[in-house]
Amino acid sequence: MDAQRAYDQQVASTSQFPQYPKPEMMQQYPPACRQNMPHMYPPNYPRSPSRVPQVDHTSHWMNGPYTAGYANSPIPSAAPSVMSHVSMQDDLVSVMSVQTTLNAATAPCPQDSHLTELRPQSQFSSSASTPPCTENVDPATIQEVRRNVAYAINNFYSNDQYKIIQCICHYAQRNMFQFVDMTSVHKLLLLIAQLLKNTADPNFRRQNSLQTSNLLLNAIFYLSRNPNTLRVVMHVASDKNTAEFIYIIAHFAKVNLSWAAALTLHTLFDYNGPEGAKCIVYAKQIQPGAVLDALLHILKEKPDRKRTLFVLHSLQLLARKDNSAKQHIVQSYGGRFIELLIGSTQGGLLALADNARDQGRLLYRILALLNVVMASQAAAEMFVRCGGLQKVCERLFQSTDVLREGIHLVALASDVKAVDDQDLRISMRQVLDILCRSNDRDLFVRRYSSGFLVNVMANRPVNKRLLIECSAFDIFTSLCQQYSNLEQWNQAKETKGMVEELIDNILLSLNSLIMEPLKPEATRARDVCLSQRSYQTCLLNLLSNGSPTVRSRVLRQVNLLLSCCAGWGATVMQAVLEEKGENIVGIIFNVISAVRAEATDANRKETVNTLVACFRILNLIMICDESAKKTVTLFVRNSPVSMMELLRTFSEDNLVVQILEMCDRVADDENLAQQWASDRPLLDANANSSNPEIARAAQSLVSKLSVVSSDFEPLAGVFASMGSEGFSMEM
Repeated sequence: MDAQRAYDQQVASTSQFPQYPKPEMMQQYPPACRQNMPHMYPPNYPRSPSRVPQVDHTSHWMNGPYTAGYANSPIPSAAPSVMSHVSMQDDLVSVMSVQTTLNAATAPCPQDSHLTELRPQSQFSSSASTPPCTENVDPATIQEVRRNVAYAINNFYSNDQYKIIQCICHYAQRNMFQFVDMTSVHKLLLLIAQLLKNTADPNFRRQNSLQTSNLLLNAIFYLSRNPNTLRVVMHVASDKNTAEFIYIIAHFAKVNLSWAAALTLHTLFDYNGPEGAKCIVYAKQIQPGAVLDALLHILKEKPDRKRTLFVLHSLQLLARKDNSAKQHIVQSYGGRFIELLIGSTQGGLLALADNARDQGRLLYRILALLNVVMASQAAAEMFVRCGGLQKVCERLFQSTDVLREGIHLVALASDVKAVDDQDLRISMRQVLDILCRSNDRDLFVRRYSSGFLVNVMANRPVNKRLLIECSAFDIFTSLCQQYSNLEQWNQAKETKGMVEELIDNILLSLNSLIMEPLKPEATRARDVCLSQRSYQTCLLNLLSNGSPTVRSRVLRQVNLLLSCCAGWGATVMQAVLEEKGENIVGIIFNVISAVRAEATDANRKETVNTLVACFRILNLIMICDESAKKTVTLFVRNSPVSMMELLRTFSEDNLVVQILEMCDRVADDENLAQQWASDRPLLDANANSSNPEIARAAQSLVSKLSVVSSDFEPLAGVFASMGSEGFSMEM
């Protein structure tokens, strides 16, 4: 009653509305009795040619002064969000249109037969998402609605409460609250929430409590469908002082299995704005697990497809970025939640999806939720034990959205060591098929498909043979060539990242397969595939323009190809980047210059690894193709990076060996020999190294250096004597 007195002070008395119908008349308002109330929804007036269209009048009424109470509201006027498939996102429309016929005898709930999933473009349109009779409503009807709402607020706790509630639900269903000032809607919503809280109390006894609670829940649901009244619902739900509202709704969703309550929860969590985020936070903080338990209870009752869609999405929204919520969901049903979704041998929600008319939507929701909760190892192992890998792979081609979620799920499951070999082999064939059949623009699918293959090769090397038998070399080289023109894909940051990860996965897979010992016939087929001029040019392009990660993968592969692939070294010198006119030697020296310029103490390890790979490639090229020595010599002469400076800067043995061996191979050039003669002390020190490989390479290089010209011999003697006296000169 305190709430009633408070609102009595804020809202003007209804005595100023002498024509307001008596309380006993309010039960006539539901549609079943509309034929007895012609004044409630009068027919459209005849319209003369000079008259303003009725919809313009309606807009004028809707934007009138009664909205002043919410004109400065912090809550933006916005519809519930539609989760984007691109951003993971990636979801169904969050608002459902429900048409229900109310009557005075029963407390109706939204009927499944009239449930309509809307497209984003049609949200809240008069033809689909908004109830009828929201256009061409005459001013007399609007005034009638406002008087009745004011009466309902002032007499909410009267003996006619049940009839008032019926009228409120009827108005909410007919979308008439959009013509009422939002301050009144806010007051009414607080009264509804308080009555629901009282009804939820086990000590509360009253007649028609079930019907009353269902009517109130329906009213809240209908209010959440309209963008204007939704602002009020979100304001109440996201206010910390009234955040208990969420738990009241969740209680009835669980106890009454109220579909209206479950849909309202989904609308609150899916709201695109800070209020929706607050609802998710309050749902998990004030009473941890209560809302999750309510949604899981509904799911346990095996609702139909449409109800399941929204319960699954609500669980996904609550569990996203919250490990405790994920753990709570996975451990529900005695730890059998994953089994409930996919079934152990048969059944599960996957079976419901198979039998549904629109099976792709439900399958997509199941896979999306699995992707969220599969962050834990326990969930991934349960998924594998239930045969989830094979079941998901069998359904991947239901739709593009299912494919995107499914392939991500398959990639997560590939890290589980308990996966059955037979399931894994079937999955590998299907994933390879996806790589071939998917569109070159569907980077998400190809990125996770390639990631799955990388994982299965790393965890089970025996699977490499199966991939090779399935023409993996042809598939991977073809994909690599498609994406080698990085400038084409670097327009968007997100696209650039996915392309680089895809290329990295492909190169990593190829590097792993190249080292696999094969039969002679398979080896020849591999060498022919990898020695194609187009593929060699592709590698040069990636080496020249790729990120440091891609560059390191390419350097590793070129080293492997020069070592393992017969004839690759003899042909690679003929591959040239047309736009730059550079061959592999020129590109390698460009990489050396770039890496040396970017070298710091922080990235010293990465710098050394890259330089080692570069100099090893130069050495292998000169071994495979004697004519390449002249090209390397020319670049060494003109390189901005001094080989001797590198020897003075880096002391890592593997790098020193590669630099000395490369210098030894080009030391026949007199210009280089004379240039390096001034660094004889440095070379002599390396010749006396304890590392046998360094000593051997340095001694060979020293023996090839030109004898210093006799013109400089006296000066050399002076320097020698000065050195013996302890004098030193630092350059």
